Amino acid sequence: MLRLLPGPYRLRSYDAALRVVAQNKVVTSQYRAVGHPIATAVTESMIDLVARDLTLDPAEVRRRNLVRPEDLPYTSAAGNVFDSGSYQAALARLLEAAGYERLRRDQREARARGRHVGIGLACFVELTGPGAQFYGVGGAPISGQEGTTLRLEPGGAITALVGVTNQGQGTHTALAQIIADELDVHLEDVSVLSGDTAVVPYGGGTWASRGMPIGGGATLLAARALGERIRTVAAALLEADPADIQLDGGRAVVRGSPGRGLSYTEIARAAHFRSNELGGVEPSLEATVHYTNPTAWTFTNGAHLAVAEVDVETGAVRVLRYVAVDDCGRMVNPALVEGQIAGGGDCPGTRRRAQGALCLRRRRAAAHDHPDGLRGADLRRRPADREAPHRDPGTDDRRRLQGSGRGRRDGGAGGDPQRGQRRARTTGRDAHRPADHARPRGLGAPAREDGLRYG
Repeated sequence: MLRLLPGPYRLRSYDAALRVVAQNKVVTSQYRAVGHPIATAVTESMIDLVARDLTLDPAEVRRRNLVRPEDLPYTSAAGNVFDSGSYQAALARLLEAAGYERLRRDQREARARGRHVGIGLACFVELTGPGAQFYGVGGAPISGQEGTTLRLEPGGAITALVGVTNQGQGTHTALAQIIADELDVHLEDVSVLSGDTAVVPYGGGTWASRGMPIGGGATLLAARALGERIRTVAAALLEADPADIQLDGGRAVVRGSPGRGLSYTEIARAAHFRSNELGGVEPSLEATVHYTNPTAWTFTNGAHLAVAEVDVETGAVRVLRYVAVDDCGRMVNPALVEGQIAGGGDCPGTRRRAQGALCLRRRRAAAHDHPDGLRGADLRRRPADREAPHRDPGTDDRRRLQGSGRGRRDGGAGGDPQRGQRRARTTGRDAHRPADHARPRGLGAPAREDGLRYG
């Protein structure tokens, strides 16, 4: 926690000591993220004290002291290295989305009428995707790596055995999308299995925000490795150079000769049942890749704003508004982001009766580069007699919400609760398009010239 206390601010000097006291009347206790909320609360409280002493706006104090783009990579006073981040951009987006100047005007008017309304700001960093150094140096038997095995079945379907587990956050859906995009197949042709340690590759499972950064990274690399195996076998069958084979719509075709090609089913059947036709090429259509974050961890960041009113007679606190902007990196499935934003907003003290949303700390898939992106949320209370309009995520982003739920993904022991969100199917990809598994998109979010979005 002490290493996180300087937060995203540029400090020249830092000294801290920690004393732990057990009591039963604390303001907050450990709530997810293992120390992050407490560290952020301490840092942001100190920033507010500075603003009060200097009679400056709290947002301005933060803007002046946040890490700037030209500072990156930046080593904090506590020794943390921020290789990237959108610290200034996140705050600017937050103030814009919340209408900060108008909120301050409304606050002054409310106080003039005797209402006790406050506006709170918080800018933070969060440690995600830990590598082996995180626990390994202490001797704890907690794996920092993750493994994925992919194989092309004789019928042309793809089976994925993954170490990360699904706890209701749609992990299988997102991993299947990565595979389907990389190998250019329909989502329903991908089966993702997890949870059986006698079958799946050894890995660390789901914890510490590592599902997509580590598990997704291993899956992406495994899909690329399987793609190379498919190209090699197809080249032997088509008497072509593997470098001339491209994968397109579940087929391996010779570049420049679309008529010369084989379906994945034809390739798999030849490898499994007629390996004598491969001319000495290994009859293998299976790939296993293990991946770990080469560094101890990766940092992400965000900025939140809350408007609250206190009843000084009873001490009751009412949250009037909560706006959150978080660095999303590259989103694999925007519908899952929406769901986790809504779920995270149902936090202690606000629940669904309050206006609020806690934004998902979106992780970067560490296996390849991601342009920075921001996603924000501002969920306000709706009248009790008015239901929220139904939204079909598939109509907003057909490229990312693939499949119809008819596939063979059994989701391991617990099943895949996200099947109902699969509406469309994977479309073909141009041969020259970079083989990334997602683009920075947002459900219904207005596009901006800087490539960032908020909802």
